[in-house]
Amino acid sequence: MPTFTVLVATARAQGNRDNDVHHTAEGELVDFAPTCDLDLNHPDDRCGDSRAFQGLDSGKATTTTVVAERELTFQQYRDAFYAQALLRARHRIQRS
Repeated sequence: MPTFTVLVATARAQGNRDNDVHHTAEGELVDFAPTCDLDLNHPDDRCGDSRAFQGLDSGKATTTTVVAERELTFQQYRDAFYAQALLRARHRIQRS
């Protein structure tokens, strides 16, 4: 199986900033999708979500990630992003 270099959630370095969060599973694939925009222009205010990554399985935030090697196919990697994008779109539709 091919190996990809990816970003995954980690609890390492949590607490370096007062507004660090880690609600994802350790090792979960992440995306550069902020979960909210409360502090978009001031990343160290409030919750820190404007500098957070979103877990592709949980949809939850973490402010700390690490580069890791994962055995997965390109299709598996793409499908993880696609599934999370569908969940985000569904959530936006339900809120409106």
